[in-house]
Amino acid sequence: MTEADRGDAPVSVAGLTKHFRRHRGERVAAVDDVSLDVGRGEMVVILGPSGCGKTTLLRCVAGLEVPTGGEIRSNGRVVSSAERGVHVPPERRGFGMMFQSYAVWPHMSVRRNVGYPLAVRRRPRAEIAARVERILDVVGIGHLAGEYPAQLSGGQQQRVALARCLVADPDVILFDEPLSNVDAKIREELRVELLTMQQRIGFAGVFVTHDQEEATAIADRVVVMKDGRVAQVGDPREVYRAPASRFVAGFLGVVNEWVGTLREPDGADRSVRVVSTDVGDIRVAAGNVPEGAGPGDTVAVIARPEDVGVSATAPGNGSNGWPATLTTETFRGPYIEHFLDVKGHRVRSRGAGRDRLREGQAVFVVTEPADLRVLAAKEAAR
Repeated sequence: MTEADRGDAPVSVAGLTKHFRRHRGERVAAVDDVSLDVGRGEMVVILGPSGCGKTTLLRCVAGLEVPTGGEIRSNGRVVSSAERGVHVPPERRGFGMMFQSYAVWPHMSVRRNVGYPLAVRRRPRAEIAARVERILDVVGIGHLAGEYPAQLSGGQQQRVALARCLVADPDVILFDEPLSNVDAKIREELRVELLTMQQRIGFAGVFVTHDQEEATAIADRVVVMKDGRVAQVGDPREVYRAPASRFVAGFLGVVNEWVGTLREPDGADRSVRVVSTDVGDIRVAAGNVPEGAGPGDTVAVIARPEDVGVSATAPGNGSNGWPATLTTETFRGPYIEHFLDVKGHRVRSRGAGRDRLREGQAVFVVTEPADLRVLAAKEAAR
């Protein structure tokens, strides 16, 4: 995003910091120097483990927390600045927000719940009625307008909460793990509906979750957080296929990992590098080795399970292959998951599994150099 785009972005966060004090007076940085821009119509998902600062960051953007430092802008307007002493209250920021709890009022009908944001703005009754009817149809619950929350399922209450966010046509909707309280099937359906509505209506979204599958399913960009800082930002495919660190690789899905010593390849082929590990030498495409990594460095080689093959016969030249023993085969519906033992190291593989293998069978683990990545073995200190 260019400087000009950043100036009128729906949300622009610069150098945001939020400190809390523990009961003994110790200062803890829940959010530590975070900068982030959200473009128009973009869904940005903030992902990370419990305690990483993602919810605190969202609450700072919403105006529910007062940052210790940094600045937040919305469409070029400063809504929070610790240095200038600016803190625009939540109701004047123009953001919609969906909470983890549905936060629908039990004494109000669906119609009144959804129309409440317009009522407090003193919009004309005819306008409120028309907009409520339209948005209820958009989220697929027009037939429930006269019902009360106690008469609705969890998924229907979630749609009420979303409709209430959308009725005032906000530029930005903030989502605080809104799908965590519904069962897996409904959650899948709501993800699809949410993404469809976001693309149709065009609002920008900031979505907090700890669910990696949810993040990759709905995000235009994923922001992975660790210890209050941003560990990596990027397209979901980029972050999954090219993680910046071992933490990101391990958090965003399952990963196989081998730690070893980087060395130059034998012979004249400079398209690959070699890492010597306990399971043997691993050939990695040179383009998947970070710049600055040199011979003798301790590094980690990572491979996603879907990039690990299992073969009853030894692989051909150019592939990595190690003798292994199949310890477990698990049917997972769309794929077969294999757990293998390679010199005492457990390796995980996922594939179509057209050839039925026996537990205890001697096989080969096969990987291609282009599917492997090398990362620094030691995470950078904060």
